[in-house]
Amino acid sequence: TVLGCATLGVGLLVGGVIFSMVGSSISGKADKAYSQMLENEKVINKICKYLEELNVAAKNYYNDLNSANNVYNDQFRVMRYIVDSNKEADGTVDWRKLREADKTTINNVVMLVGLLYHMCKVKLVKKTVGGDQINTINTTDINEARQKCAETLKAVKAA
Repeated sequence: TVLGCATLGVGLLVGGVIFSMVGSSISGKADKAYSQMLENEKVINKICKYLEELNVAAKNYYNDLNSANNVYNDQFRVMRYIVDSNKEADGTVDWRKLREADKTTINNVVMLVGLLYHMCKVKLVKKTVGGDQINTINTTDINEARQKCAETLKAVKAA
């Protein structure tokens, strides 16, 4: 009985030491995993914020581009009517014979084509050189194009 109790005591002691080592190892791994999860959470939040900002910028830019396109389509229809109704016998149109309002419409179409071309060239995102870096939103070019769009549409509507 004494031998059994002594063996049990030693067994419990060894088991406790082993359990402590395994538990400590598992606890260390859990702490490391938790730390990595916190780091990943920061990265994920940064990416989510970037994507939300990009979404807002893209929607605003799309709305301006769409507005310019709608005005262009309306002006182009009018220009097509002007050209078709002022054709000479040889199929040409003499600019000098057009009314000032018709010339203004044609000038507006040319201005809108330039605006749409410029807006389509704008890159919404600037690529970063580093592999781990997030691309940046090209706010400078976006804002300049949006400002030019607003000015051009205002001028066309005023004409």
